[in-house]
Amino acid sequence: MGRSDLKIIKSKLDKLATFINDAHNEGVSKGIEFTGEWLQLQIDIFNNKIEIVELDVLTNYIDKYIAEAPYRTNQKKEIGLSLGRIGNLKKITLVQKETAKNGTK
Repeated sequence: MGRSDLKIIKSKLDKLATFINDAHNEGVSKGIEFTGEWLQLQIDIFNNKIEIVELDVLTNYIDKYIAEAPYRTNQKKEIGLSLGRIGNLKKITLVQKETAKNGTK
């Protein structure tokens, strides 16, 4: 690895550190819990990686969406969905589960 390669790597790591620091500062003001999953999500967002998960049931997708709600971008281009939106998603999940349980559409 040459000197120019090391400079490129250092530059990318500096940009990643700045990105994570900004996300952390924003999260602190919103009371977000910082975990390894949060950090991995930030790295994936920075690298434009999308986690591919096979979801064959609507409720699984909604549950995943709710779990990622604190890290999602809202309509105001801020991080974190509103409690009202999360509550509505939970209601949809309950209705979907009840419908599946009763076998009605």
